[in-house]
Amino acid sequence: MEIIIASIVAIVASIFGSYISSIWAILFKRRTKTSIKLGGKLVNIEIGDIESSVANVREALSYERENPKVFISYASVDKELARKITSYLSSQGIETWLDEQEISPGDSISKKINEGLKSSQWFLQIMSPESSKSEWMHKELSKIIDLEKKRNRNLIIPVLTQSVQLPDEIRDRSYINLEDNYEQNMARLVDAIKFRTEKSSNNAINTDS
Repeated sequence: MEIIIASIVAIVASIFGSYISSIWAILFKRRTKTSIKLGGKLVNIEIGDIESSVANVREALSYERENPKVFISYASVDKELARKITSYLSSQGIETWLDEQEISPGDSISKKINEGLKSSQWFLQIMSPESSKSEWMHKELSKIIDLEKKRNRNLIIPVLTQSVQLPDEIRDRSYINLEDNYEQNMARLVDAIKFRTEKSSNNAINTDS
């Protein structure tokens, strides 16, 4: 049985390696099948049906490429800009996660945010001189950095309202500066999200080709 499980894990790993440790642990525990979330969809992995499992993974990756989901991280001082960016991305066919749209009265804030982080492919970090002082923003950024390590790729796109020094964790990242040529730079942001999503999905799919 261990040889069969190892073979399936190897195939699945070639498609989405960042999830391999959790799949390995769950398959050994259940011995039959498991489900994981990939690209916002629930993917079924079954020991007795490798073809179907791989097809499910490919379908989820295709869905992710066509429907990228972006988490908007910001400090309250930049709320209006966050709303404006969310509206624009939605008009361009990009799904967004914005706290005020996703968290209802009575919800656990930390739980909803964690759900949003896990279900998102990319993360916009809105930065301004005021937000750089926000303790909450830095806590959220730390969580996203942890996700980057787990998924083994850069996920954060810094968005600046004006020239500001980025936090140490993302200081070497290329960024979008909305201070000048707002419309042009918003178009660049959309292109960057779509390009990175397609590249990420294609790399995962082609690994098994």
